[in-house]
Amino acid sequence: MVCLHGWINGNNHQSFLDADFGDVYNFIHHVKDSATENNKSIFAFDTGDLTQGTGLSDATPTQGEFIFNIAKKIPYSGLTVGNHELGSEACVDLIANDFAPYWQGKFISANVEYKDPYKKFADKYFNISLPNGQGRIVVLGFLYNLGSAAANIKITKVADTLTKEFMNEALQDSSDPSEKIRLVVSLCHIATDSAETEEIRRSIRSKLPKVPLILLTGHSHMYRTRNYSTYSNPPDKYSFAMESAYYLTQIGRISVILSDSESVDPIFEYRFINGTKDDIQKAAGFINGTKGDILWETDEGTEIRKLIKEKYEELRLSEVIGNAPKTFYRNPAYAQIASGQALYSYIVDQMMPDHGPYSQLAIPECNTVDEVITVGVLGPSSVRYDLYEGPVILNDIFTIDPFNDQLFVFEGVDGVDMQKVMGQDTNQQIKTLQKEFIDYGDKKEISNVTIDPTKKYEIVATSYDYKGVQTALNKVVIGKYSAKETSIGMRQMLIDYVKKYWSSDIDPQPTEIDPSPTDTSLPGISKSDPDDPYLSSQYSYSGKISIKTSFIFVYIFIPLLFVTFNV
Repeated sequence: MVCLHGWINGNNHQSFLDADFGDVYNFIHHVKDSATENNKSIFAFDTGDLTQGTGLSDATPTQGEFIFNIAKKIPYSGLTVGNHELGSEACVDLIANDFAPYWQGKFISANVEYKDPYKKFADKYFNISLPNGQGRIVVLGFLYNLGSAAANIKITKVADTLTKEFMNEALQDSSDPSEKIRLVVSLCHIATDSAETEEIRRSIRSKLPKVPLILLTGHSHMYRTRNYSTYSNPPDKYSFAMESAYYLTQIGRISVILSDSESVDPIFEYRFINGTKDDIQKAAGFINGTKGDILWETDEGTEIRKLIKEKYEELRLSEVIGNAPKTFYRNPAYAQIASGQALYSYIVDQMMPDHGPYSQLAIPECNTVDEVITVGVLGPSSVRYDLYEGPVILNDIFTIDPFNDQLFVFEGVDGVDMQKVMGQDTNQQIKTLQKEFIDYGDKKEISNVTIDPTKKYEIVATSYDYKGVQTALNKVVIGKYSAKETSIGMRQMLIDYVKKYWSSDIDPQPTEIDPSPTDTSLPGISKSDPDDPYLSSQYSYSGKISIKTSFIFVYIFIPLLFVTFNV
């Protein structure tokens, strides 16, 4: 999977995205069975970020505990870790003590280690032997250069990791045909176009100039490929990268055809498959749940769905907490901004100020000021999903805010200083709106909030954003203001607002979103948006590189990677 983020139960707001983890299991099961009948082998991989996205991954006592147990039921051939698993010490411990050992060397990350040198977090790499002595696949795993993580984890920069001796060991080729490296697969929780991905490619190329390389990328939540025969300089016809969105909205398929002759170039082909039951079944050769006398449903797939349903009920994720008057979009079109449907703007301008004054919630309690004005600050990655018109269930809040970052308050900020930080000081020669105060919903926060220099303000921001606010304030006056943690988190603030203002007694009709490929106002859809979670069921993208030859066929499904060898 690529950036699954807990989305294992379909999508109740986008009915065409109805595939769940039971379908994922069935897909792998049937494709493997079909491959076995045709004397082929198939492998499936995950490139990280199993958690932080729904209540199923984040409403449990320890982040990820249910998702990790369900993931164990998927016959993965290898996995790597994403950054969203590394922000919580408890989650890191759960992986190190339980999840990683379960995979017996197939959970890998070359540059993520447990801080305790005597405790292993993940393996560095592993090999897959090909059938009939045809050689082996080397599987590597990397995380991008994450700047901060839980206190019990250590992250080494990719460039430094590539110089380690174990990398030479992993990529040491053999003259023995049964041990020869035929393919390198790098599981990268790194964006396709990042510098780290290029560092990995160049390092592998320096050691294995003509061994085909597939970079399975992630993290940026985009669907894209990169053909290095036309992209890199000099051209690299042996490398290909693929990244397939997130939230189980897509499955990508990439194949490479290999030859024993170095004079024959590898051939890469790819296609994206939508995350719908119908499309996934068709990709496995099934129509309406059958393929000949074979049924799509399996006992294991049914059991996975049963466990998901039971956990959903146990966590009360379907509990209705209110009714949204309209749909609010995390990536709104201009018309949606004009109609007040920008989710960032609504949270910053309405929800966050409504819960103030936060000085009363500070630990320890701040000195309250009469008629204090609350200004909310919210970073561009804090909102993860749309909020739909109609009944709002508890899981909807988790999809918007899976983090529940604590809120911090800067108390008693003078109006004069607020004018400076907001770029509204008429005495300043250069009026600069500090980037921390931009409203990511409509880019007009500077005009949304008119600062009165005679008033007192408080600034509220999440634990993820408040340090940036501190930096911005220090540009105005060093050391005058400092943040205090409050007793409320972002997610609870959202829940309180919905319960207070959007009574569940009101039952507005939910808006049905038309998933047509020409509708550019689809919630969250933007081909250039790095956090774009959606793709219409009518979108299907494919491409083909080079001319077919024979010998070994490699089929790779992203976010599931399947490697099929024709022998």
